[in-house]
Amino acid sequence: MVPPPSSIVGGIERLAPGFWAAWGRAVAYAWQRSDGRMQVTSWYRTPSENQRVGGAPRSQHLVGVAFDVVPVVARNAEALRAAGFQVINEGDHLHAQPWPAGAVSADLLRYLGIA
Repeated sequence: MVPPPSSIVGGIERLAPGFWAAWGRAVAYAWQRSDGRMQVTSWYRTPSENQRVGGAPRSQHLVGVAFDVVPVVARNAEALRAAGFQVINEGDHLHAQPWPAGAVSADLLRYLGIA
């Protein structure tokens, strides 16, 4: 997995100072609550990768804030929710994102140089 490019990280940090530190703490908290039994299988996606896997056009993966985990078990879903993430059971993985669906606007993607 590749982390989001510095242009995206910096752009989000300019809009929401301290976001990445808080996001990292939330991810660490969820992982600890799962007793380390959660594996991240997808994180940041380029627009072409997102399209290849059938991701939403304004997926939070595009800005590096959404991630997918396995295994799909109640303990992992509960840990992610307790850390403040929105959780969607996709069947073969859990999708976690900090913001409600639709929160990534076309304007944000343009600002970050993605669209």
